[in-house]
Amino acid sequence: MKVPLDFNQDLSDPNSDYFRLQAAMGWQIRTTDPPTLRQFLTRVRRAPDPDGKRFRYLDLNSEALGWLVEAVTNEPLRLHIANLVDAAGLEGALHLSCDRMGVPSLSSGACLSGRDAARFFLLIARGGDGVNGRTAGSAGFLDRTRRASDAATINEGCCRYSNHFVVHRDLLMHTGWGGHVAWADPETGVAGVLLSVLTDPQVDESQHLHVLRHDVAEISKSPLVRRTTPG
Repeated sequence: MKVPLDFNQDLSDPNSDYFRLQAAMGWQIRTTDPPTLRQFLTRVRRAPDPDGKRFRYLDLNSEALGWLVEAVTNEPLRLHIANLVDAAGLEGALHLSCDRMGVPSLSSGACLSGRDAARFFLLIARGGDGVNGRTAGSAGFLDRTRRASDAATINEGCCRYSNHFVVHRDLLMHTGWGGHVAWADPETGVAGVLLSVLTDPQVDESQHLHVLRHDVAEISKSPLVRRTTPG
């Protein structure tokens, strides 16, 4: 999120670049002949800021990473997502937003049950050890994510942002649209999900996380929480 891009992600402005990205994702159904996600990405230009200096959370970066994963592995993005789903052992369905060419969106639009979201974060808490002997991801990558010295400080100093995770103490967290929070604690093997709603028009989660981070950390370390093993 320190890549300088000329992209306006103002959620309160219906004319911002963010809502044009939504059209490419298939969310703005009244848009005539929208670009695909990949077409949209090629039209975004760099901002004049230097690389790696300024932190800006932009959904566009997640879409670019998905394209990069495909290019590096020579495998479709949907296959990587399917491997994660299988390793996590989701009980129900995972619904993903796709553009008109069937390319999944990684920035928004994933819908699943709270229990299945917890199963996915259990996969993270266990360093990628999934059900039925399946594995996904990298324990080393997750450990470096927690300990990264160059992670950006966010939300008025309450947390750090590293490799698409919100990091607090031992916790790897991520917020969902409007106030949902999921977390994994690799030290205890505990994961959890909180479903909630924010009424802030900018969907500002800073104060929300200020309060929740302490409660989540306490829950993850509690001896009353039952630990499980992949099965």
